[in-house]
Amino acid sequence: MLSKHLENYLFECCVGTDRLVSYSIAIVERMKKEETRKKKTIVIGNGKMWFYTVGYLLKTFGGDEIKVCNLVEDQTYNQENIILGTPDKINELLESGNVNCTDINLLVVDQPDELSRFDLSMHAILRNVNCQIFWFSSKRNDFTNEIYLKSPIVIEPLQDEKSTNQNLGYIYSKHFYIDVEKESYKPETLPDLLDYISAQCAIYCNTYERAIEISRALEREHHTAHCLHNEMSDSEIEQKINDFRNAIVQNLIISNYKFPKLNFNPKITVNYDLPWQNDKYVKCCCLRSKYEPRSIHISFVRNEDKLKLKELERYYSLSIDECPMDIIEMI
Repeated sequence: MLSKHLENYLFECCVGTDRLVSYSIAIVERMKKEETRKKKTIVIGNGKMWFYTVGYLLKTFGGDEIKVCNLVEDQTYNQENIILGTPDKINELLESGNVNCTDINLLVVDQPDELSRFDLSMHAILRNVNCQIFWFSSKRNDFTNEIYLKSPIVIEPLQDEKSTNQNLGYIYSKHFYIDVEKESYKPETLPDLLDYISAQCAIYCNTYERAIEISRALEREHHTAHCLHNEMSDSEIEQKINDFRNAIVQNLIISNYKFPKLNFNPKITVNYDLPWQNDKYVKCCCLRSKYEPRSIHISFVRNEDKLKLKELERYYSLSIDECPMDIIEMI
């Protein structure tokens, strides 16, 4: 998606947040170039949760350098780099003259099949813009491809992706969640959980900075822990894993999901953060051979994570229940 050329792209994808992460990262990477930053990126979608999630991802990946305008919430446009909106809102903005079509260098259209009044506002937008288009759809429309996308490059999912879930060992785990309500409640919930279960635990989080915070919080409560992250050498990683295997430390904090299977046997794994991408959820469930008795897998869930939790249940066809009081008896 970082091509220098102006080919349009049609991404055939399923419903889920993985595509949101993918194009958010691509938009932010494009914005790092000065000539791109001077232009506008338009992202079209629909739904309150969509606007919240995409806005959050763009601000998280892009930091303070990238300015995002949500036309549904902000109502006004103030020279931001990235503009989020429904087809109606974007079309009104273009027709008002506040944004010139020649200033747009990328149009991202997310799930056009789900957008209302597509035949009116979207046709007007596509007719007027002259820029690269990223089109994310679960259905291929030959008419749209030829008229508006001009024979796009089609990115299809791998043939074996649909059956991948059937081959993973996560189905042998027990999956639970703890409703922490707010982010600020997580640091006090984790030590309480570890005190209660009294077992070795692998803890997953989304960033290295978060892993350091967790490590310090556990140390204050007299829990031993090591952190793993991508900046470490292979020897450092192996040493920390060996310390965990030999019970020198009680907890192993993993700050991303890029490691291969680590072949250690924690009885409990915890998602301190729900992963941004659906396929990352399973990484911390498959640390051991799938033929062995499986571990307990627990996710911390904030109020805003509950829809994501339901999405994970649908994606993996499993049930994630609230953590029971007698969980210690399952270990």
